[in-house]
Amino acid sequence: MKIALISFHSSPLETLGEKDAGGMNVYIQRLSQGLNELDHSVDIFSRSFDPESANIEFQDENKFESIVRNFHFNAGPYDLKKSQFIDFVDGFVEKVISFCNKNDLKYDLISSHYWLSAIIGQKLSDYWQIPHVTTFHTLAEIKLSLGVEDGTDLQFRSKSEKEIIQRVDAIVVSTDLEKQDLISKYGALQTKIHSISPGVNLDLFKSIDRSESRRILNLDLQENIVLFVGRIDSLKGIDYLVEAMRQLGQKFPFRLQVVGGSLDASPELNELKSKIQEADLTDRVDIIGSVSQEKLVYYYNSCDIFVMPSLHESFGLAALEAMACGISVVVSDVGGLKTFVTDSETGFLVAPANANEIAVRIALLLENDSLRNQMGEKAQIEARSRTWEITSREIALLYSNLVKSPNI
Repeated sequence: MKIALISFHSSPLETLGEKDAGGMNVYIQRLSQGLNELDHSVDIFSRSFDPESANIEFQDENKFESIVRNFHFNAGPYDLKKSQFIDFVDGFVEKVISFCNKNDLKYDLISSHYWLSAIIGQKLSDYWQIPHVTTFHTLAEIKLSLGVEDGTDLQFRSKSEKEIIQRVDAIVVSTDLEKQDLISKYGALQTKIHSISPGVNLDLFKSIDRSESRRILNLDLQENIVLFVGRIDSLKGIDYLVEAMRQLGQKFPFRLQVVGGSLDASPELNELKSKIQEADLTDRVDIIGSVSQEKLVYYYNSCDIFVMPSLHESFGLAALEAMACGISVVVSDVGGLKTFVTDSETGFLVAPANANEIAVRIALLLENDSLRNQMGEKAQIEARSRTWEITSREIALLYSNLVKSPNI
């Protein structure tokens, strides 16, 4: 199959952890590579994210590990605000059509990721008369129910998502919980929705000697290290982790490492720094910023405990990566996280927005090496059952069936 993959607002070649480049970008990278290894070609269409990416085709094996083509087109300023993305959707569609016509590019199916890309994908599907499969990754109705703002008009986004759901040929979700959200909150047809779990890159994320990992990162060999990986975003619940660490401050010597997000000044980063200062933890918290996947594996293997205190997660890929490294995890009992973390077995599930419960679980693991190691071993077994090879095969089968019979 020849697949046109739309990732409008964020290119998979952007630095992970910065701006909007997070778990979705990893998902697209690994899925594209997996499809490629199954002899399907993938062309990824994104807006330019810096001058070097503008109108350039990338075939960089060092960044992408396979020959998957990435096409970038100018669609507004590089520092475009989230609320302005929608204004450049139609122009982007025109550029993609023109580019494909000029280069005689034809596709069997469109795969879109995120609601903006889904709008584009449906327009291209109508124009090319080929099937369209979308993965939303996050949903406006979930954010509205949590009272979380993301810089966009969530009511407009919700309306757009509902229109897409009615017209798209199929929807891929990461969990059955997300499937139920689409049915209950959007009226989606159950037969349109396909629950296919993401995988983890087991070639990269695996156990590495902790002392060696800490030496590579120049970290203290004896210190208790708690790790957070994710964007600096209110939905990630990092405020509650900072409060939990404040509660633990008098009981345990520790270091909290925050990996992910841009170090450029932003309201979210400034607020986090203020929270850290108010908690009197300035000398105990390291804000690392974004790092490469190759370096991230050393942060996982250096930590004693990984914490994901999110208010919601469609899946929570970083937690699964930590588990693949044999690390015990403390995560919120929300969304996709509770589909692969079994409480008190492969990790601890805690109520969202509950700093006290996070602190109690971290303390229990720091006090009990045997429990922490045992939980990490079970976590690793669970993670190893979820691979991108399995995910790619299941999605490829769905795509193939749609191409053969678009009304499936």
